[in-house]
Amino acid sequence: MKIEDMTLEQAMDALDEVVKKLEDEETSLDNSIENFEQGVKLVARCKSLMDGYEKRITILKKNSLGEIEEIEEE
Repeated sequence: MKIEDMTLEQAMDALDEVVKKLEDEETSLDNSIENFEQGVKLVARCKSLMDGYEKRITILKKNSLGEIEEIEEE
């Protein structure tokens, strides 16, 4: 699956696997560099998705009458 098609959960799971590979002392330097590059791409995907989620969060605040209002971030 392409990184750009992954959900947040899929990207985080893939990133976890990359970390395990990087921690393996028997992994060659070339493979470690490839894994690191993939990890950087996965982190960027996670950040992009989280930024999108953050924009969709609804903020609650009290209006002048003390009532709770929902304000959607744009």
